[in-house]
Amino acid sequence: MENAMKIALVGRPSSGKSSIINALLQEERCIVDETDGTTMDSIVTDWCFKEQPIKLIDTCGLHKNFSYPGIRSPEFIEPGMGTKKAIRRAHVVVLCLDAVRHVK
Repeated sequence: MENAMKIALVGRPSSGKSSIINALLQEERCIVDETDGTTMDSIVTDWCFKEQPIKLIDTCGLHKNFSYPGIRSPEFIEPGMGTKKAIRRAHVVVLCLDAVRHVK
Protein backbone atom coordinates (compact mmCIF):
# COMPACT_ATOMS: atom_id res chain seq x y z
CA MET A 1 0.00 0.00 0.00
CA GLU A 2 2.90 2.38 -0.65
CA ASN A 3 0.90 4.26 -3.29
CA ALA A 4 -2.12 4.53 -1.02
CA MET A 5 -3.92 7.83 -0.65
CA LYS A 6 -3.65 9.00 2.97
CA ILE A 7 -6.82 10.45 4.50
CA ALA A 8 -6.53 11.92 8.01
CA LEU A 9 -9.65 12.51 10.10
CA VAL A 10 -9.11 15.36 12.57
CA GLY A 11 -11.35 17.24 14.98
CA ARG A 12 -12.11 17.89 18.62
CA PRO A 13 -12.32 14.98 21.05
CA SER A 14 -15.43 12.80 20.68
CA SER A 15 -16.39 14.40 17.36
CA GLY A 16 -16.98 11.06 15.60
CA LYS A 17 -13.64 10.44 13.89
CA SER A 18 -13.40 6.79 14.97
CA SER A 19 -17.10 6.22 14.25
CA ILE A 20 -16.69 7.50 10.68
CA ILE A 21 -13.77 5.13 10.08
CA ASN A 22 -15.75 2.20 11.52
CA ALA A 23 -18.69 3.10 9.24
CA LEU A 24 -16.44 3.22 6.15
CA LEU A 25 -14.83 -0.11 7.05
CA GLN A 26 -18.22 -1.61 8.01
CA GLU A 27 -16.64 -3.11 11.13
CA GLU A 28 -15.64 -2.04 14.63
CA ARG A 29 -11.92 -1.48 14.00
CA CYS A 30 -11.48 1.71 16.07
CA ILE A 31 -12.50 2.03 19.71
CA VAL A 32 -15.47 4.38 20.15
CA ASP A 33 -16.32 5.96 23.50
CA GLU A 34 -17.83 9.25 24.66
CA THR A 35 -14.82 9.84 26.94
CA ASP A 36 -12.45 12.47 25.56
CA GLY A 37 -9.00 11.07 24.88
CA THR A 38 -10.03 7.52 23.92
CA THR A 39 -7.72 7.74 20.89
CA MET A 40 -4.33 8.79 22.29
CA ASP A 41 -2.30 8.78 19.06
CA SER A 42 -2.85 8.33 15.34
CA ILE A 43 -4.07 4.90 14.21
CA VAL A 44 -3.59 3.96 10.55
CA THR A 45 -5.96 1.48 8.90
CA ASP A 46 -5.61 0.11 5.37
CA TRP A 47 -8.77 0.25 3.26
CA CYS A 48 -9.59 -0.27 -0.40
CA PHE A 49 -12.31 1.75 -2.14
CA LYS A 50 -13.12 0.95 -5.77
CA GLU A 51 -9.74 -0.79 -6.07
CA GLN A 52 -7.92 2.36 -4.80
CA PRO A 53 -5.71 1.64 -1.76
CA ILE A 54 -6.33 4.13 1.04
CA LYS A 55 -4.79 4.62 4.47
CA LEU A 56 -7.38 6.02 6.90
CA ILE A 57 -5.73 7.88 9.78
CA ASP A 58 -7.74 8.18 13.00
CA THR A 59 -6.19 10.97 15.08
CA CYS A 60 -6.47 12.07 18.70
CA GLY A 61 -8.65 15.10 19.43
CA LEU A 62 -7.58 18.68 18.83
CA HIS A 63 -8.03 21.26 21.59
CA LYS A 64 -8.40 25.05 21.66
CA ASN A 65 -5.56 27.53 22.26
CA PHE A 66 -2.82 25.93 20.18
CA SER A 67 -0.80 27.85 17.62
CA TYR A 68 0.18 25.46 14.81
CA PRO A 69 3.10 26.73 12.69
CA GLY A 70 1.79 28.17 9.42
CA ILE A 71 -1.75 28.71 10.71
CA ARG A 72 -2.58 32.29 11.65
CA SER A 73 -5.65 31.52 13.77
CA PRO A 74 -4.68 29.72 17.03
CA GLU A 75 -7.82 27.66 17.55
CA PHE A 76 -6.64 24.11 18.27
CA ILE A 77 -4.09 22.05 20.20
CA GLU A 78 -3.58 18.30 20.43
CA PRO A 79 -1.80 16.29 23.13
CA GLY A 80 0.46 14.12 20.93
CA MET A 81 2.56 14.64 17.84
CA GLY A 82 0.52 12.09 15.87
CA THR A 83 -2.16 14.50 14.67
CA LYS A 84 0.34 17.11 13.47
CA LYS A 85 2.30 14.42 11.65
CA ALA A 86 -0.87 13.00 10.10
CA ILE A 87 -1.92 16.45 8.82
CA ARG A 88 1.50 17.01 7.23
CA ARG A 89 1.62 13.60 5.55
CA ALA A 90 -2.00 13.26 4.43
CA HIS A 91 -3.19 13.84 0.90
CA VAL A 92 -6.64 14.73 2.28
CA VAL A 93 -7.55 16.06 5.74
CA VAL A 94 -11.18 15.70 6.85
CA LEU A 95 -12.32 18.01 9.66
CA CYS A 96 -14.95 16.24 11.77
CA LEU A 97 -17.43 18.35 13.72
CA ASP A 98 -20.08 17.21 16.21
CA ALA A 99 -23.04 19.35 15.16
CA VAL A 100 -25.09 18.32 18.22
CA ARG A 101 -22.39 19.63 20.56
CA HIS A 102 -22.65 23.11 19.02
CA VAL A 103 -26.45 23.49 18.97
CA LYS A 104 -27.67 26.06 21.50
